[in-house]
Amino acid sequence: MKPEKIEINGIKCTLRPDMITVKYSYTIDYKDISRFCEKLKVLTGSTYKRSAKSWTKEIVAHNMLLHAGFFVSHVADTDLDENEKKYRLLCYDIMYRLHRFWEWLGEED
Repeated sequence: MKPEKIEINGIKCTLRPDMITVKYSYTIDYKDISRFCEKLKVLTGSTYKRSAKSWTKEIVAHNMLLHAGFFVSHVADTDLDENEKKYRLLCYDIMYRLHRFWEWLGEED
């Protein structure tokens, strides 16, 4: 089966039965990641079992690692794997919560 290619707000995605590859996911602004994932979920329907929130956490984690200079060659694109290991999902969740906390700290009164 040939992978399907779609584009959302200029971001190219490749859909395969077991994963979605989001090319250059680091170009999505942090405030737009959740909206991007919601659009992706709507376009793909019930094809994928992971939630838009789970995808959001993974893209945020990838972007945090990239901006911190870790695993640069591995995190420029994000593979939203349907069979992601539980420990990775946990790491994505922790990093997402850290990001939200840092955002909260940076808010002005």
